[in-house]
Amino acid sequence: MPDTTKTDDVTARRVRASLRARACAAATATGAMVFAMGTGLLLPLALNAAWLAALPGAALSMLLAARAPQALRTHAQQAEEKRPAGRIPAALLALTMLFGCVLLLAALASLAQQSLLPQAQTSFAMVCSLLGAGLCALSGGAGVCRLAFALRWALPLLLLALAAGPVSTQPVSGLFPLLGMGTGPLLLGALCGLSAAAPALMLLLPPPELTQEQLAACPPPKAGFFARRVACGALLGTAMLLALSLCAPYETLRGLSVWGARMRLICAGAPGGGLSRTALVLTQTAALLVGAGALLSASAQALECALPALRERHAALGAGFALCALALWGLACFGLRPLFAAAPFLIVPATIAAMGIGKH
Repeated sequence: MPDTTKTDDVTARRVRASLRARACAAATATGAMVFAMGTGLLLPLALNAAWLAALPGAALSMLLAARAPQALRTHAQQAEEKRPAGRIPAALLALTMLFGCVLLLAALASLAQQSLLPQAQTSFAMVCSLLGAGLCALSGGAGVCRLAFALRWALPLLLLALAAGPVSTQPVSGLFPLLGMGTGPLLLGALCGLSAAAPALMLLLPPPELTQEQLAACPPPKAGFFARRVACGALLGTAMLLALSLCAPYETLRGLSVWGARMRLICAGAPGGGLSRTALVLTQTAALLVGAGALLSASAQALECALPALRERHAALGAGFALCALALWGLACFGLRPLFAAAPFLIVPATIAAMGIGKH
């Protein structure tokens, strides 16, 4: 007679490991999104107070992640009762995460153009970024989640160490004042920064490598299991913005119009900082790439729920890849202004999707 207790214990450990890896991927994507939104949109609005404007988005990411247990229970109940998932919330979820993926890919391309590929055209940098994210998402999301889990300590500690070095050796020119351009721009930046919490929505979907039976047999962890990991990722992105604010005075931030150049300000003036600057760019590239790959795979999963015709092998991923390619082509032709104009409204479909996914 088989030992069902041992089998149940193995299943529970596997489910918890998958959820932990998914939470680490969401944390990486959220931290990358906070940093990308901060350098692309919040710095021009709030200048040295961009880190402060990013804090409400970090708090919202915790609230969205806290809905994960309820959403997972809803998915398990729908699978048990053989009821279809809500297509409209799933479509909004896919739209939100695809937009976040495009934003991270554009940030990655801009950073690469200013550092790793200084002579490359914008379209080439975007194609390289998209191909990298597509390769990360090719395994259905399990691979990029495991990569994020493997880097859960090394990546944040390396980022903090590389950012703390220039801050400690340079005069903290941006320390006083840290309210940027005043209360009005700070509040506007805080409202725009709420959209950086969108990557936490991937936790509302179950890991694709788990079967319906495994998901129904094991109750999901409590909300703190997901919220504290996403909070760590969001606070890491906020800490990177703070380090950038401490290293750069108003004049430097106001005069820089290139997105990728603003991302590199942390090590820009460090004495003998060539090696640390290169290491920091590589770690930022890794975080943006992992975040974009996680969002691309999660959006493909949401597309499968919204459009059952895309449930064939890699069909949803191909559709998400094509939509990202089309959006990046538009950005290469018309510039980044449409991306930054639409980014503050990302929180609207994110909120609707979060409320719809978690309902029974």
